[in-house]
Amino acid sequence: MEKINFKHSGRLGDIVYSLPAVIELCRLHNATCDFYIASDTYIDKRRSAYHPGDGLMVSKALFEILAPVLKNLQCIKEVYYEPHGNIPTDIYDLDDFGRRKFNNIASHQPAWWRKLYGININFHEPWLKNSSSKKEPRYIVVSKSTRFYNSAINYQFLDQMAQHLEVVFLGLPFEFEHFKKTHGLQKLKLFIAEDGGSLMDLLQSAQLLIGNQSFIFSLAEGLKVPRALETFHPAPTVVPCGGVCTEFAGTAELIYFINTYFNFEKINAANYLDFSAGFAEDILSPPKLKFKYKLRKLINHLRGK
Repeated sequence: MEKINFKHSGRLGDIVYSLPAVIELCRLHNATCDFYIASDTYIDKRRSAYHPGDGLMVSKALFEILAPVLKNLQCIKEVYYEPHGNIPTDIYDLDDFGRRKFNNIASHQPAWWRKLYGININFHEPWLKNSSSKKEPRYIVVSKSTRFYNSAINYQFLDQMAQHLEVVFLGLPFEFEHFKKTHGLQKLKLFIAEDGGSLMDLLQSAQLLIGNQSFIFSLAEGLKVPRALETFHPAPTVVPCGGVCTEFAGTAELIYFINTYFNFEKINAANYLDFSAGFAEDILSPPKLKFKYKLRKLINHLRGK
């Protein structure tokens, strides 16, 4: 069987959304592939929300989270973390959509590679696989990054849900702390994922994922677990499709979806009005946030946590 190569140097979510194209191109070539992730692509920390890659688009630690997700795909044989100079030149460069001047802030992200390569891609079926057996749905999972942020959504109703269902937050500790404080939540719990495998295990145990445009949502989209996307109108690059899914830009729509599709019918949307705020690319000052996050890590280290 032939083997082909792919390379990507973007964020984790961008890489996950490229996988339907990788799967289709391998099928067309009747081939397996090796997948290269660039280890030396830097981000502008002055302009970007805090990113756990320590200045890199994909740090070694982030690579270790993503690699098990990629290796679960049958068509991917090896996953490499290499600087650009060590990556083969005979390769499908999944970054080429940037050089082709696509409108990347107003299009369905997995479709970027459909336009780039002129291929048919099925976005409606799951493209991610999980080696663990599927567990009985148990959790309501919330994941809200500090990017692509809709500040109008009022998530105070999650404490009411937590009286009947187990509600957990999946994300970075500072995201959890900010989210919990902003919405005055008392019952929300933080789930700490050790790697991509445990992330996928939790998502496959979700009755519903509520999230914004992030790496976590890309995993849920690939697995096609029930999901509700907090829409970011200025750059709507994610469009949920396939399985049980919806989008929302206001609190009432989200509550209606929960009540209707999951037979909850315990939340009165009139009690949870939108906040008087709108969309923001970043909601926290990157330098201040980075300092707070590192300070918290230091305190936890000194406490032996």
